[in-house]
Amino acid sequence: MLALVNIPKLGMRNIKTAISVVLSIIVLRLLNMDPFFACIAAVVTMQTTVDVSFKAGVERMVGTLVGAGIGIIFASIAPNNIFLIALGIVIIIYLSNLIHQQNAASLACIVFLAIMILANETPLQHAYARIIETFIGIVIAVIINSFFFPYKEPEDEVI
Repeated sequence: MLALVNIPKLGMRNIKTAISVVLSIIVLRLLNMDPFFACIAAVVTMQTTVDVSFKAGVERMVGTLVGAGIGIIFASIAPNNIFLIALGIVIIIYLSNLIHQQNAASLACIVFLAIMILANETPLQHAYARIIETFIGIVIAVIINSFFFPYKEPEDEVI
């Protein structure tokens, strides 16, 4: 006999994440900016509840600011320098631990690497663009999660 496969339902978080990404792309294109980092921020920020989304957004913004700050300094000295890249990664992870933002470390390293390796503008211009793009993605995800079918905790049954 053929057994039916138990396929989970498509959750609202999936749909809200897709909506947040699409809106991030639209907004950034309207601003003539690259939507890549806004989309990453929207995906990372969209969580099950608004509170958890807000926390993820704060972590993402902290990571962006730390990575951008170190990236500006190091790329101003010598962009693409592998020794400064290695040192920057060590400093970023150390700082993230020091300020109790361990969850921000990976994202901070990604922003730092983008500034050190991918920058077509000055380090300051590149960092500023990454901060703005990330902030827009975070705001869009939190707004969508807050107002578009927000998660409600199941109520306890009264016996």
